Amino acid sequence: MAEEWEDDNDSDSELEDDQQEDEKLVTVATYQFVHQAEAMKMHLEGEGIPAYIADAETVTMDWLLGNAIGNIKLQVAASQADHAQAVLGRHQPRVSQEPADEDDEETEVTTCLSCGKEMPEDATSCPACGWSYTDEGFFSKP
Repeated sequence: MAEEWEDDNDSDSELEDDQQEDEKLVTVATYQFVHQAEAMKMHLEGEGIPAYIADAETVTMDWLLGNAIGNIKLQVAASQADHAQAVLGRHQPRVSQEPADEDDEETEVTTCLSCGKEMPEDATSCPACGWSYTDEGFFSKP
């Protein structure tokens, strides 16, 4: 009787595998490097979403082909694509959406390499210690 139960259990798992294999995979993200794709795959699998990586070997062997074939693809079942996108959105690196404004740039403060005091931007020598970077093209202190 135990053998019958094992056979039934095996056929159920085979049926589930067949159903998963029949479902179409969709690409939810692409990556230039394998480690990025693997990290996101682990996040998806941690949330219970089976994920697959496509074209990693090709891109790793010849990285110039990455642009031609669409880089390394992270794929999931079509029925779980929305959930996968939400998970990936939580784990993607954050990029500032604010455009850089040239007028708001912070000006760099020039400091003396000898004494550490702040120097005027147009100065060629330190007003505090007299150090200058223009003497004979070398850093020097008089």
